[in-house]
Amino acid sequence: MNGSRKSKFPTFHQGKPLASFLQFNCLENSLLKEGRESIIKIEYVYTFQLTREQVWSCIQDEEALKKAIPGCKTFQKLAENEYSIEMGLSVGPVKGVFTGEVRQTDQEAPSFYRLHLKGKGKPGEVDAVADMQLQDCEEGTQIICSADVNVTGVLASVGQRIMNGVAKLMMGQFFKSMDKEMKLKLGA
Repeated sequence: MNGSRKSKFPTFHQGKPLASFLQFNCLENSLLKEGRESIIKIEYVYTFQLTREQVWSCIQDEEALKKAIPGCKTFQKLAENEYSIEMGLSVGPVKGVFTGEVRQTDQEAPSFYRLHLKGKGKPGEVDAVADMQLQDCEEGTQIICSADVNVTGVLASVGQRIMNGVAKLMMGQFFKSMDKEMKLKLGA
């Protein structure tokens, strides 16, 4: 071999890029092997131009929920306020089919409920609890969501900032779709 021949591989100055690459890959693999968990706190507020009673009624409607949940493939009632769900997602690094259960507890109509979500798919598992508070406001009704989301697997390895962005994007899609469903249902 001729020593002056150029390599088709990038050269590394003092080994830093190679070390960074190896460090990242080792970290990513250890996160997956250890089944690392990441807890994400999410706050989200959405305003509906409807009364609290109207919003509450629609949020309890199975068909409206099924249509509003992003990527929802199936949504079936298991028991009172408990549903099985299958969702296909493709948002940034979060891609795959998730199956799980959604449950509403601690209901105080038309002001508050707690939402529990457990799901898993190829990218990892999600276990979330969200307090959903409905409050009157000048424009109508605000839903204030305060959630603790525990993720594992690849979901945990992509980082809290990215997962927080994905979660907020999905919540925004859900509430906008739910707003549309409410207006159709109520003829508003």
